[in-house]
Amino acid sequence: MKKQLIKLLCIAFMVITVNFTNTALTTCAKTNATADENLIIETKQEVRVWRYRKYKGKYQKRLWSESYGVWLSEWEDCIKPKNKKIMMMN
Repeated sequence: MKKQLIKLLCIAFMVITVNFTNTALTTCAKTNATADENLIIETKQEVRVWRYRKYKGKYQKRLWSESYGVWLSEWEDCIKPKNKKIMMMN
């Protein structure tokens, strides 16, 4: 009688454990699927601008990366820029 009661309790415990584990895993899987559906991947283009200056009587330009905050080229001579703000340097 005692052995049958222990077997019955063990079987009941395993059935309950398996049932709750399956429900928890299903809920977790549904949550992850929902999060992946709302995932949006955006690619952004690097923003580059020309910076101008007048140096020793000559106009020069240099390429600047607004995205990374670094110079992309060296100063090179150019013609006078139209409607551009010029950095004054001696």
